[in-house]
Amino acid sequence: MTLTSPGAGNVMDNVYTSPYTGTVAGQTGVPIICDDFADDSYLGEAWTATISTVADLAANVKWATQDAANLQYDYDEAAWLAEQLLLPANSNPTTLGYISFALWDVLDPGDVAAYLGATDPHGDIASGAQVWENLAAQQTFYAGEFGNVLVYTPDLNFPITCGSGPCPTAPPQEFLRVTTPEAPALIIFAVDLLGLASLVAFLGRRKLRFSR
Repeated sequence: MTLTSPGAGNVMDNVYTSPYTGTVAGQTGVPIICDDFADDSYLGEAWTATISTVADLAANVKWATQDAANLQYDYDEAAWLAEQLLLPANSNPTTLGYISFALWDVLDPGDVAAYLGATDPHGDIASGAQVWENLAAQQTFYAGEFGNVLVYTPDLNFPITCGSGPCPTAPPQEFLRVTTPEAPALIIFAVDLLGLASLVAFLGRRKLRFSR
């Protein structure tokens, strides 16, 4: 995969915020979401990644040892926040910044706290991000959820290049990619529509009966 652009170029506290754009397995213009505040990636940087899903995390995901006891829940929260980043209602640059910092803080609270402690003296960004972290924490996640959210974890057994030469630092960051909506949600929505149609038909029959 290759990081090709910072997306809309939104910046909060001197940090580009998600979503970015990449080329993945030859597909261009793919929205990708950074879940890694500890490392750096560069425009034009190319690397090989292990692909897993949040529903079935690979053993080598970036944050596997950060909070092992809560690893699945942390990635579930990150996946939920990643989905919020792609909603048109949340396209305001400030909102995207708060959600990005919330996502980073879920998985890497130490580095985020150290950075904001030095650059956000009034706590405005931390407070805005906390609102979104609280919303994520209020969600109920089921086992196997977020099979639609892919995790691209850099595989350091393969070369990492920036243009024609090595990159300033390694490794590149881990990214998330939201693909299709969750199938269970679609099924539930379809069942709800069928239920609504049945109710309408039933009420229609009752109305005809009562009108006689």
